[in-house]
Amino acid sequence: MNPDISMNQYSFTAPARLKVLIVPAYDISNKQFKTYSKFLKSVNEIRLVDLKPAQGIFNPQAYPHGRVVYNFQSFTDRNESILLHDFEPFRKTFGVIGVLQWTDDLTEDQIKKYLKGLKKEYPRMLLSYLFIFDVKKTANISKIPNVAFINSEKDIEPSICDFTTSLLESLSTYVSSYQHVTLRSPGSLGGGIARSQTIEKQKRKISGSFDLTNPISQEKVKIHRLKGRKAKLQANFYLLSGNLKESLNSFCEAIYNLKHCNDFLWLGSALEGLAVTIIILSFLEIPFGLPPAVLTLIENSKDANFSPFSSASPTASPRTSINSLGLNQNQQPVQIQKYPLSSIPRMISQIMEKVIFYYKMSMSQAEDFVPPIVFSECNLRYICLLSSINIEGDFNCSVLSNVVKSTPLSRKEIVNDYDYDNSAILNSLKDIFDPNFKQQTILERIAIYNCLVAIFSSLKLFRKRAFVLKELLDLIITSEFVSLKGSSYREISQLDQTLDILCESYGLLAEPPTKGTLQLQLLEAAYTFHKEAENYKKVIQYGSIFLKYFSSSMSPPEQLMIYKDIKAANSTSEYDCQYWDDELLNSLELSSHDESKRVVEDVLCDVNLTLKNPFAFELEITDMEILCAGSFPLKTIFNPKSFSKNDMHEVSDRIAIILPPNSLTQVSLYVLPCSSGLIEIDGIKATVAGCSNQIYRLYEDSNKVETVTERVKESGFATGSISKETEEKRIVKKISYDVLYKQPRLSLVDVKLQNQWFMLLEGEHNKFQVVLENTSDVEINNLISSCLDSTIEPLNAALNTKKNFVPNEIYEIEYYLIKRPPFKILNKNLDRIPKNSRLTLEIETLGKRGMKQATLLLEYSNQRVKEQIDYSRTISIPVNITVYPSIELMGCDVIPLSSNSNIELENHSKGQQCWKFLKSVTKDGKHTITDFCLLSLDLMNSWVDPISIRVQCLLDSSTDPDFQESLTLDEEVPEDTFEEEFTIVNGKTTRLLIPVKRMNLSPEHLARRIPSLRNKQFIVDSKTPEEEQTFIKHAFWYRYELLNRLKACWKLKPIDKSREREGVVDFRGIIFSSRKLESLAIEKIGVKTLVIDSEGEIIDTSKAKLGKFYTVCVTISNRSSEPIFGMLRHIPISLSANPSIDKKILYNGVLQHSIEEHIESGKSKSFSIGIVFLKKDEYEWGVVFDELKGVKSGKASLVRQHIQKDRVYFKVY
Repeated sequence: MNPDISMNQYSFTAPARLKVLIVPAYDISNKQFKTYSKFLKSVNEIRLVDLKPAQGIFNPQAYPHGRVVYNFQSFTDRNESILLHDFEPFRKTFGVIGVLQWTDDLTEDQIKKYLKGLKKEYPRMLLSYLFIFDVKKTANISKIPNVAFINSEKDIEPSICDFTTSLLESLSTYVSSYQHVTLRSPGSLGGGIARSQTIEKQKRKISGSFDLTNPISQEKVKIHRLKGRKAKLQANFYLLSGNLKESLNSFCEAIYNLKHCNDFLWLGSALEGLAVTIIILSFLEIPFGLPPAVLTLIENSKDANFSPFSSASPTASPRTSINSLGLNQNQQPVQIQKYPLSSIPRMISQIMEKVIFYYKMSMSQAEDFVPPIVFSECNLRYICLLSSINIEGDFNCSVLSNVVKSTPLSRKEIVNDYDYDNSAILNSLKDIFDPNFKQQTILERIAIYNCLVAIFSSLKLFRKRAFVLKELLDLIITSEFVSLKGSSYREISQLDQTLDILCESYGLLAEPPTKGTLQLQLLEAAYTFHKEAENYKKVIQYGSIFLKYFSSSMSPPEQLMIYKDIKAANSTSEYDCQYWDDELLNSLELSSHDESKRVVEDVLCDVNLTLKNPFAFELEITDMEILCAGSFPLKTIFNPKSFSKNDMHEVSDRIAIILPPNSLTQVSLYVLPCSSGLIEIDGIKATVAGCSNQIYRLYEDSNKVETVTERVKESGFATGSISKETEEKRIVKKISYDVLYKQPRLSLVDVKLQNQWFMLLEGEHNKFQVVLENTSDVEINNLISSCLDSTIEPLNAALNTKKNFVPNEIYEIEYYLIKRPPFKILNKNLDRIPKNSRLTLEIETLGKRGMKQATLLLEYSNQRVKEQIDYSRTISIPVNITVYPSIELMGCDVIPLSSNSNIELENHSKGQQCWKFLKSVTKDGKHTITDFCLLSLDLMNSWVDPISIRVQCLLDSSTDPDFQESLTLDEEVPEDTFEEEFTIVNGKTTRLLIPVKRMNLSPEHLARRIPSLRNKQFIVDSKTPEEEQTFIKHAFWYRYELLNRLKACWKLKPIDKSREREGVVDFRGIIFSSRKLESLAIEKIGVKTLVIDSEGEIIDTSKAKLGKFYTVCVTISNRSSEPIFGMLRHIPISLSANPSIDKKILYNGVLQHSIEEHIESGKSKSFSIGIVFLKKDEYEWGVVFDELKGVKSGKASLVRQHIQKDRVYFKVY
């Protein structure tokens, strides 16, 4: 539904909006009235803190945090809603604003007269007010009560504030009249509030389930009912006036009293008002609290932990004034809490479940039953709230702003991959379409259908949307609701939108539309309605559909009638009218005046057109010109004699061409190509029948057109007959000619290098500039760069030879070919060179081993139609380069670490930074020493000067996809990054120890094939053994992971004022053997041993005692993807031969046993054996796990032995 009509009529917070009528007060144009109304509607929210003090109970100073939200409307209430005003006050229109435009003749007496007439015309309004717009600053006017003078837009808000103050005072007087009134339910008032015929069924369904009532006296029931209803009505008015504090208190008091007397109808309404108040308080971020009695009522019995609705503990402060609610004094005081936003949906859901429950309970009452419109709109408002939450994917500030202020959501519809629970929406939908639904008025049902269509569209529930649309279509056609007699502006607007949605859903707005009897009836209804409503835009739209697609079902007089209607609407409407038949152009031929018969620039060409008019009226065509694809400049000439070739001007003769009815007409004109290139003539542009100037394409086989006498039948709307035509896909026909246009010329001005020569160290990166000039008068708009160097040819030759490289070797060659170019343009955004101008390219070069020369290639052109013109010129910029070795990787190794490894700094003469790092990362207990290994790198300085090196090694792999290609170190790295700086003197080799966190790559990761940087097709290697292929993959991915952590840069300090040189150390020479992989990778089957004493404490095995009982605990961890089974073997060894080991250790258990059950993937299992040392000696305790398979089948075989790497050493005293 369009929110401009009623500010989102079914918003969840609609009960909190004051309804005010906006009407024209005197002779004012419809356009001006809409403009002024739009100004007023833009200021629909007023803060109470901005208002002046007002007399009565709704004084804004009593609650300055509140806001009054208006629902400005331009239509009056329907009579049937008056009976609901005492039950739901928000349905009443409280005030009327008369809109008036200032004139110099307007006097004070006239203004008072208009105000008096406004009060007389709307006697039920609490406040009548005049807003006079466009008041001149020089106007001599005096202040008049209930009259606002608007000089500019900034005066609107203060004027509405004054209006609000007066309205609140009037509202106070109005509410005071309810003090001695007995409030009755809408059903007891009669007057069209329909009853359901299924009351007895509801009675039986509800009464047979459970009983919520306690026997109390009739007198107490009457007292509670009286108090509850008055408190509920008072709360509604507080809510409308913006006093949320009193609204919350009154709703809670009403709920307490109405629950005691089982007044289900008013209790449900009070609970709904409470939900609205909570939503607005949440939007304003105001803490609130609910009495325990209310919390108990709305809580689900299965979840007693209702407050504070989430694990987060809100800040609470006790409130001592809760006694005003009249609740039990022994109950706990209300806690004012700032609830987390995530807890609000659950609270609202529980409240709304109770609302629907009590409304259903009221259906069994004789008089206090819920009116069908109240029940339906309550469910619909709740559905709107749920749909907003589902569209956003969360209950956030955007949802709150949408619900409270009707601002648009951040999304228009739900995302495709969002899975949500729509059970609450479906349950509320069932409640809407209960047996009472058809007892509502046609307008009410149409409005509900219309809102559901919009909701289901945004939620992408297309089947339910189709069901609602079908019901809506049946309702409109059977009720003949196209008549406008007695209809309000709101009804017209709603039916306008409804008809549009129906026409779209039944294919009438598609291209081409669906044709059928039902579609024709719907189109006739829509056209008749819009014609009677003087909706010129829609008259043009639906009339064009009639003429374009349904002309065969119309007689010539009917065609002429619709044509005249469209012309009349076009002359009075501000909308552009598009000509309805896009097949105006039937054929087109072009011939050149050039001797070669080729289309040449600045040479006239003849164009012969065939235009068709298949209708029963003549058409006038003006402003015709020939069109071509793309941006090719082409001039259309009607009179070649008045064309001057020297002046190159265009002759703009306005020649009108008349097409007779039912005819094909030949038209001749001329065109002039004003440039060169590929020209594709595919249509014309013209003004037809006074419509807007638009494009008409030329389609294949369009000359095969049936005559009008064959297409038009003598039939009208009454017959409903439609001719069956075969719709075919139309293909645009293009007449193409290729004319080459001028191309630019690029020249090399300067390479800012001495003799165009570079001396670089290996890995060094440096910058230089290249100056280019476009010496032509054509812009270069297509500039593509590429690089060549002397290393590419041998690398390509190696790839192209028949030598059988393994995949990791191929990857390395491709890496140096693709990922390590010799040049990189730093200002690539400069891809355009204007005519006769210069461009300076900033280029960074990289020193690659074996590179002697590098060339920068630039392909350039001026592309007007890029996808069709394949033309470019090339300029090469060669640079001679000499590369000397710098830092070379001479060797590498991976050293495992065990729990016995001593990382104290005083125990190591080298690698101080390494041991310091290991000590820092293991001291907090998050990591152990066995989580790391040492990467030993031998780096040699092959240059003649000392070189400083800075190394970085991340604890985990970098997320930067260009980490390996980066030429600089990251300045901002995680705190747990290992860094070390050192200097290598010339000609010397230094061993660098780098702590590396061991890697646990999944089997799926390791099984991935090695990628091809050239995107070559993968070929299965049938020659290499499978075990070797597996090792190659494992080595590649572990090395890839390591290179994503490790980076080093070197720097050469300047000597004798020379430039500072810096570069990157190439670690791609690291090669892994199986032993290195075992040290680097975390074992898939882990075996870990701990020794504890009789008290369960882990002991220092170097200080074991003789004769004391110890327990050896072995934990087997399965990090593989499959369950494992096998045998566990303990292997104790004595370092002295005599006596035998059996006489030195006493065992409580067996040294070899089965693990009995499989250990699942990702699980661990522990085993223990008790020991006592009988002789002082030194011992080594080893553990081996033999992984077996085929045990269940009786054919057990050894898969692999897993040996405990961190062995335990005992020294017994």
